[in-house]
Amino acid sequence: MWLRGCNNCVKEKVGPQCGCVSPGTRPKRPKVLHTKSGIRPAKAAGMENSTGSKMTQSGRALFTRKLLVVSDVLCLILVSIPFFVSELKMVRPYSRGIECGDTSITYPYKPSETVSDTLLIVGGILITGISITLGEWYRVRYLGVRSKGFVKTNQSLTSVAKLSVGRLRPHFLSLCGVTYESLSCKSGTYLATVKCPNADPSKMEEARKSFFSGHASFAMYTMLYLVFYLQARLTWREARLLRPVLQFFLFLLAVYTGLTRITDNKHHPSDVLFGHILGGLTAYLVAFYISSMFKRPSLNQSQVETQDNHLQHTATAAKFHLHHPAQPGAESTSVETV
Repeated sequence: MWLRGCNNCVKEKVGPQCGCVSPGTRPKRPKVLHTKSGIRPAKAAGMENSTGSKMTQSGRALFTRKLLVVSDVLCLILVSIPFFVSELKMVRPYSRGIECGDTSITYPYKPSETVSDTLLIVGGILITGISITLGEWYRVRYLGVRSKGFVKTNQSLTSVAKLSVGRLRPHFLSLCGVTYESLSCKSGTYLATVKCPNADPSKMEEARKSFFSGHASFAMYTMLYLVFYLQARLTWREARLLRPVLQFFLFLLAVYTGLTRITDNKHHPSDVLFGHILGGLTAYLVAFYISSMFKRPSLNQSQVETQDNHLQHTATAAKFHLHHPAQPGAESTSVETV
């Protein structure tokens, strides 16, 4: 049907009827996409493609995270190999001789220990692990932040040193059941081999693992790492003395553990000192360079540009005030810096 009286009109089919519409007011038809399953609007197809790409990216990110987790587990297993090799006695320590007249290996053997291996491992892991777990749970539950706590324990360096050096413990001759008189050696004479016929072979292997103290290194590492953790996380201003007091007793506990190895005749003082230094150095490196406790959050590109613009504006304003000092009686302008 044609409508008369319309100038410059075109025939347009709208529904079942025909009408006269102006070219400038012609209704826009939605774009369609012809597919095997039928005809779909192009906008809906674009939304489906966008959703599909997002799902693909999410799947790739999940796969990457799983791959990183597997990689971390493999790395931990790899660096723990020396520790398990030493504990399973798959490799014997270096067989070092003795120098006749050396009094540092003539101390009596004490079967009991002030701080046993079980007490050291359970106590160190429980104190450090429970403290960090509770701290991170509080931050996630009440502060709404993501947990980035990190703790790492490894005795591989200690095992490698013990097997490689083979230093004799202070109770070596007592455990071996011999004296310098029974060996008929003169003072200053070096004996490459010492036979201990009545001694337990497994205990004699342990008697060649004096350097350095594993108790001292483990205790210092776990306690000092917890000291660093409290320094970064325990920021309650009302309790001014709580944090330093806790840190002091944790450090004192680590030092005491090392000193007991000397009084129990298990290690020489230099073994304990080196173990403390290595444990403390490891705790420092892990806390400040591996863990994220003391790392500042990285800024994205927009934040960096905003900060640079603010600094540039502040510098320009300061330069303007330097060259154009305010006159007496004039209104002063303040520059706020962040």
